Amino acid sequence: PNSSLHSTVFRIEPRSGVPTDVSARFQLNVLIEPISMISMTEKVRKTYFPVMWFENKAGLPDSLAFKMKLMANLPEILQAVGWIQIGVAISAGIISLIVFLARRKSSEDQCPILNQSHHEEVDDEGYDEDQ
Repeated sequence: PNSSLHSTVFRIEPRSGVPTDVSARFQLNVLIEPISMISMTEKVRKTYFPVMWFENKAGLPDSLAFKMKLMANLPEILQAVGWIQIGVAISAGIISLIVFLARRKSSEDQCPILNQSHHEEVDDEGYDEDQ
């Protein structure tokens, strides 16, 4: 017998435990052999004669195949989404820090002449107090 045509197959999706392909095959044979009381069977060889063949197949419909693949890959998909969110949050934090520092530096440098004269006055006052 050809195993691909005559064996029973039961495939299960390992993460969910859902059967994806089931093929049950069964053959009923009858033993034929010579019977001493019946003269017609004297020349019959001992053999098995196939009487019935039974095959039943069930599989995952095409409409559910994509959903099953999605469900099987869901942990990896959610992990990738989590890492993307962490990356976006870190990027937003870095950009916010750069903008904050740039605005702070630009506000300090808007009046360099006034800032310079103010620093000179503070230095002069501090020098007079020491003497």
